[in-house]
Amino acid sequence: TLTEGRPALRQIVGMTVSEEELLTLAASVEAGSEHPIGRAVVEEAFERGITLPEVQGFQAVTGHGVKARLGEANMMVGSPRFLSSDGVDLSGQEGRISELEAQGLTVIAVARDGAPVGLLALGDALRPDAQETVSRLHALGIRTSLITGDNEQAARHFAKAAGIEDVHARVLPAEKANMVRKIQESSRVTMVGDGINDAPALMQADVGIAFGSGADIAIESADVIILNQ
Repeated sequence: TLTEGRPALRQIVGMTVSEEELLTLAASVEAGSEHPIGRAVVEEAFERGITLPEVQGFQAVTGHGVKARLGEANMMVGSPRFLSSDGVDLSGQEGRISELEAQGLTVIAVARDGAPVGLLALGDALRPDAQETVSRLHALGIRTSLITGDNEQAARHFAKAAGIEDVHARVLPAEKANMVRKIQESSRVTMVGDGINDAPALMQADVGIAFGSGADIAIESADVIILNQ
């Protein structure tokens, strides 16, 4: 919501495969995803003229990543934490992941049959009016918090640029709703969101605001829809 919502692929780190093969694998699995990160990977593959093979058994794990079968191989694409929780060893890439995240980038990892094959780093841009909007809210006595599923370093990077001090990163969709519920114990809460992962929190908030360009489920969950941005 703070950013333009158009993440783009910035870096490709092939570990055991070439950059083109890594992008082909990731985009094939992400082809069924509705998440902006997944769409950005697929768009990059199309722009490079890459033909994507079809996958079977596509499964989106909300807030984490996606799984699918590509031929005889089991594929996983998602956050490093998601892959690590499934037994994928990314310990040799921790330094590189931290380095990319410190630049405000979102890192997704790709694994084939339980073995890591590479990393993709994607970046978005802060909305031009984000800082001014936050300043005006503060001037009205409205407290602001950034609650995101993104990594800690990227979250703090954008929060600092927008002037938000209260930051909660790596928050799962259900946890977003729980955080809103906790704040409601002492305050009225407006939630602004545009993604699939924001839907539960938009429904929980006293007022949910979504952007017309956002995910369908976010729009359906909100009380107010902003059509022109």
